[in-house]
Amino acid sequence: MRSLRQIRRRIRTVENIHDVTRAMEMVAASRYKRAESRLHQLRAYLDNLELVAGRLVNFSKYKHPFAARRSAQRTGPPERHSRAGFVVITSERGLCGAYNTNLLKQAHEFLGSPRVYRAELIIIGKKGEVQFKKRPYDIISASPNAGLKFGVEQARLVSKNLTDLFIGDKLDQVNVLYSHFTSAANFKPRIAQFLPIQVAEPKDCVEYIYEPDEVKLQDEILPVYLAYKMYFIFLSAITSEYASRMISMKAATDNADEMLGHLTLLRNKVRQAGITREIRKMTGGAGALK
Repeated sequence: MRSLRQIRRRIRTVENIHDVTRAMEMVAASRYKRAESRLHQLRAYLDNLELVAGRLVNFSKYKHPFAARRSAQRTGPPERHSRAGFVVITSERGLCGAYNTNLLKQAHEFLGSPRVYRAELIIIGKKGEVQFKKRPYDIISASPNAGLKFGVEQARLVSKNLTDLFIGDKLDQVNVLYSHFTSAANFKPRIAQFLPIQVAEPKDCVEYIYEPDEVKLQDEILPVYLAYKMYFIFLSAITSEYASRMISMKAATDNADEMLGHLTLLRNKVRQAGITREIRKMTGGAGALK
């Protein structure tokens, strides 16, 4: 059995861990609420923007380069076939449960798919960068995860870099792997096609008269749509990360509470056993004197 000093030292260690995990839980909860609020505000705007983009892409006679589908069978050498850009959004830090593990597992499954002959990675987040640098993949760029500091301008920059690669015929398609947020207890990895633009047809098949012409409208609206779609994807990912970290830190705090209760009970038992032992010694000594 442990000595009383060892148990007290262990209790102090667990108390320190409890304080840290509790503080991290509160910080994650605060950031989660801010991220969730931004996500819900953006969702309504993006839904309407997607409706406009869907009408332009599906009913317009002009086919914008962002919506142009590339044939799976291309002429030329085999290394030119099915060049897929793959954006992977992971967290910058750990201590968020199985968040990164699930994302990386999904990424490896996608990259191992026979329909992806060649993949070029764009990684956001240190955890993904560390993982994929150990693997034989082509990494175009790797950048840190800015968290809540990631705004519309950053999303527009990422979107422009991807569209430049697509328009420049360096990529046939671009997919984004992120954690899709539904609720604090429901967020799962999802792979979304970013380019070419794939928008569901609106239910109303009304023929519209465009002013200015269709070409100018698509040139103006589609880049904005892609930028806000990237912003939505990132907000969904960061909200899922904070939710996962909040849940993980709460579980760690609860485990620390349980361990403290166990150690406190053990300390009391050891102390009581010591007191009982001393009383027996005193009683035995008094009996010997008689």
